[in-house]
Amino acid sequence: MAKLRKRFDTIFLRDPATIRPELTVFAMGFIAFLVVAILSFPTSSSAADTRSPQELKTIIDLQPFRETSSIRVKEAGGSEAQVTLINLNPHINAWYLLQVGEKGAGGLSP
Repeated sequence: MAKLRKRFDTIFLRDPATIRPELTVFAMGFIAFLVVAILSFPTSSSAADTRSPQELKTIIDLQPFRETSSIRVKEAGGSEAQVTLINLNPHINAWYLLQVGEKGAGGLSP
């Protein structure tokens, strides 16, 4: 116990006027880390994402375990529409999307 107390006194109770080299090196490294972290952080919305809209992913793309079920229905006017039910997370069964699109419209709208 006496050795531990002596070691504690040596580390923490030195003369405050003396500068300990190991703490100085640590402090300089920590300050350098903070400067690099602050400078690499994006500061404006223009720097946030430079990808084109085609490369951006949607909520549906980000759900790897999603399940979809689609059917074609005829509307009263005689036109066909495709209806797709998307279960975003089948393990939880809480989030669903329903997409309805007309035949020949080129895509579905959520």
